[in-house]
Amino acid sequence: MSDFGEVRGLLHDAEPSLEAFERLIALFRQAEDRVEAERLWLPYALEHLEAWPDAARAQTLSEEAVVDLDHFRWIPLGRELTLAYQSTKRLRDLVDSPLFAGLRSFTLEQDSAPDMMLHWIAWSPHTQALEALSIHGVKSEGGVRALAESGLRLKSLDLFDSSVGSAGLAALSASPMIETLEVLALASCEVGDEGLRALAPVSYTHLTLPTIYSV
Repeated sequence: MSDFGEVRGLLHDAEPSLEAFERLIALFRQAEDRVEAERLWLPYALEHLEAWPDAARAQTLSEEAVVDLDHFRWIPLGRELTLAYQSTKRLRDLVDSPLFAGLRSFTLEQDSAPDMMLHWIAWSPHTQALEALSIHGVKSEGGVRALAESGLRLKSLDLFDSSVGSAGLAALSASPMIETLEVLALASCEVGDEGLRALAPVSYTHLTLPTIYSV
């Protein structure tokens, strides 16, 4: 069976699962003719993956798995992406790339994200589908304000050990995003009493309260 035949078989016959998705990604990565894979396989796969749940379309890319942006070319197949320890330039290039456009969940697994990371996500025209964002260790207080002004409609926001600031929380509480947020994780963000007062006017009926107050 050809590789494309196996791709078709997975999409038609396999039960949607992370294992099946990982095999699908492996087939794309090992394709001998990448032009054919992009022009023929990718549109075919995207059409059939629409029926798969987002949780079965999750990718994790380690530092070792990525040499340059070319290794990101199959990200559109997924809905959830976890990256570990990428260079600042590589992260900026990815967020600015149309490859990011279909993602609904993005997690950056490194202790300290670039200070401008939240700004890049806020400013990119390719992040509007995001529903969940987890980025740790951002030390620029303007990043939360940029997110609040971005028009993103996140359901989950985890900013562990980041510089959020009372101004950032005030901007967030006044933004449309606060109406869609279901989880707001600010553990070790040191927002303090002033920051919590900025959130005080918000109706918390739709938010996960214990997560908010892990400060």
